[in-house]
Amino acid sequence: GEAGNLRFMPELIYFLTECALTAVPKQEGRGLYDVGTGGKSCLYLSRIVRPIYTVVFDEWHTQVDIAPNGKDAKKLKEKLQRYLPPDVANYDDWNELFYDPARLAESLVLDNPSPDAVDVKLFSLPPGEHYAALHNINWRRSLSSTKTKTHREVHSLLGVYASIHRVVLLHVALFLACIFFASAHHEQKFAVHSMGGQSRAVRFATIGLLVPIHGFSWVYARWEVTGAALSINSCSNQEILRTVRSLVCALAWLIPALTYRWVRKLEHEEGPLGGDLRIALLLHYAVSAIGIGIGLFIPVYRSDMLWP
Repeated sequence: GEAGNLRFMPELIYFLTECALTAVPKQEGRGLYDVGTGGKSCLYLSRIVRPIYTVVFDEWHTQVDIAPNGKDAKKLKEKLQRYLPPDVANYDDWNELFYDPARLAESLVLDNPSPDAVDVKLFSLPPGEHYAALHNINWRRSLSSTKTKTHREVHSLLGVYASIHRVVLLHVALFLACIFFASAHHEQKFAVHSMGGQSRAVRFATIGLLVPIHGFSWVYARWEVTGAALSINSCSNQEILRTVRSLVCALAWLIPALTYRWVRKLEHEEGPLGGDLRIALLLHYAVSAIGIGIGLFIPVYRSDMLWP
């Protein structure tokens, strides 16, 4: 009953229950949060549940009105009337925070007596003291969207593409392969030349351009849907390593484009049967196959793993 307002956040309820089960009472035979008497709320409800729900309420609503039937009618914020904006935290985000132990340990901070004081995290205390310190947690800071929002609910196809980019890459590669295979019969029958190259081998080399196109479009889609909790917002060593890794991946994605430019240049200079052209084609096919294979099967980011 006391957790009724938090029923849509089961991971949070599990966390509170675990804290209660491992708590060390201050006095033998006496609970940490006394039961309320005389129609008053107990301390657990007023000092833990209510502050948490206040943060949830303030994220979406402005006030509570009285409906004609006498029941409460929550009034949404004006920008939330039509749909939930992409950067507003919701129950999924808060559940995800309490499901991730590493992020949870960094997010739950206690109230500071002074703005200049160093943040004290809940998990810096012994496990038996977590329950007694729950009422000291700064829930507004700990549950803010900047710490909980890992995914932005964008109203576009970018969110879909960021999730199914492998399917798109595979289908486009097979579609282009079919087109270039069929174009060879068309050229022999009608004596026309394709813009993709004078030979079938060069035309198939065009498929390698999918590597940089897929890579950069996927990174942009991920950037568009990544929430503030995972975005680069500091100069820590971890963030610097993430940035360097992204730059290295971007340079690697450009290799098939460079080898394709080399192939087309040799084709123009030596014709479709040049010896150097064959070497360039083999190199281009190799780097393109590696790039497409990585895009299909090997995750660049941990959140993109096929089988976590």
